Amino acid sequence: SDNGLGIFKLSTRIFIYDFKNNTEIASKTFASAADNGSNFKISPDGKHYIALISTQPMLLDVYKINGASLEKMYSLESGTSKYDFNPVDPNMITALNGKTLSVIQCEPYALLRKIEFPADESFMNIDYFNNEILSINANQFIIRSLISGDEIKRINIGTIHHFQYADFILHNHHIIKNNVMFKIL
Repeated sequence: SDNGLGIFKLSTRIFIYDFKNNTEIASKTFASAADNGSNFKISPDGKHYIALISTQPMLLDVYKINGASLEKMYSLESGTSKYDFNPVDPNMITALNGKTLSVIQCEPYALLRKIEFPADESFMNIDYFNNEILSINANQFIIRSLISGDEIKRINIGTIHHFQYADFILHNHHIIKNNVMFKIL
């Protein structure tokens, strides 16, 4: 994470490490390697982390870093493919499950809103600093509000196929691909 904290995973143990002070902050031992997860994300304030749990169905577990202990708070719905903490509000999580983007207050847990994308539209990226979501359909970029889900703007991109537009980033009213920036007019 950007706050100098890192997560280390051993076969049945996980621990949070503070790289700035070169110390272990907290740790937890699990019954099996599958219980402690993978693909970790730490909140920007260092108070929580998320782990993808390899069970069937797959779960996202949310933990609180409480002193020297790691406390599981709850699990998010299965099927979540993309998830992250909001860098502007570290107590907020976004989680994509199929065509639904959920905005979740981390603690205390509260589902703030669900944003449903139309069948022909695919999620691409979030610009947390401007509260905007970038999505795409067959021939348009769509900018939506992260606050309401409402459409803000459509940008025609012609008939170029969707797969060529993977990994675009929306940032500060620009769309970025391979370090090339396109201003949204």
